Amino acid sequence: MEGISAALASNQAMTQSQIGLAAMKMAMQAEQQVVAMLAQAAQAGQSLASNPAHLGQSLDIYA
Repeated sequence: MEGISAALASNQAMTQSQIGLAAMKMAMQAEQQVVAMLAQAAQAGQSLASNPAHLGQSLDIYA
């Protein structure tokens, strides 16, 4: 009986470890998607906010 209990405990520990690794992998993939979306939004916002070429990109701080 003791051998079966030890095998079951080992199997449960391995399963929990695999579940933890799978959850961490999914979290990392979600984080990568968020970073990619933020980078894409930053690029889109930057191109929309830029001035036309004839106006330049400087800020006039002397009003």
